[in-house]
Amino acid sequence: FAIIFWFFFSFQAATTQRDFKIPVTYKNINDDAIIESTKPDIATITLEARGSHSFELLDAQGLSIAIDASDLKTGTQKVQVTEDEVIRPANFSIVNIKPQEIDVTVKSVKNIKMTVIPNIIKDLSSGFVITNVSVLPSTVDVLVSDTYNGTFTLGTNPIYVTGSISTSTAIKVLVPTTARLKNSSDNVVEVSIEIQRR
Repeated sequence: FAIIFWFFFSFQAATTQRDFKIPVTYKNINDDAIIESTKPDIATITLEARGSHSFELLDAQGLSIAIDASDLKTGTQKVQVTEDEVIRPANFSIVNIKPQEIDVTVKSVKNIKMTVIPNIIKDLSSGFVITNVSVLPSTVDVLVSDTYNGTFTLGTNPIYVTGSISTSTAIKVLVPTTARLKNSSDNVVEVSIEIQRR
C-alpha cells in the first residue's frame, strides 16, 4: 500500500498545468460557404503534462482549435468545443477548455475580383525614383459573404526597396479572416519594381 501511495503522490507532484490562449480555426469549409464571424475567436485551454520541462519544449504557436465546418449551416449557430478539436502534441492532455461553446456565423458566398496593391516601403538612393510597379496577377478571385460591401483591394506583406536597383519578388497576399481565396495558389503574387534616376 505504501508503495502505491508513494507512486501516486510522486506522479501527481510531477504533473504540471499551464493555460494558453489559442485561436479558433476551421477545416473542411464547404465551397459555397464562408465563416463570417466567430465569438469568441480565442479560447483558453489548460494543458497538463509530466514535468515543467515538457512545456519548455512546447511550441505554443502550433496550438490551435480546428472546428470541422462540413456540417455547419448558413446562419448563426452554437458549436461545442471539445478536446478532439484541440491540436496539440500527443503527450499533453486537456484539463479544461473555456469557453466550451462558441457562436459561429456562416454565410453563403459570392465571388468578387480584388485588385492587389503591394505594400512598398522605400528607402531609395538620392536622385532615384520608382517609375513603374507591376503585379502578376494584378487581380485575384476572392470568396466573400453574399452581404459583403467592403473594400475591393488586397494588400501584401511589406516589400522593402532600397538603393537604386530595380527588383522583382514573390510576395504573400494578405486576405482578411472573413474571406478566402478561390484559388489557394493566388496567395503569392510577383511584384516587379522599376527604379530609375530622376
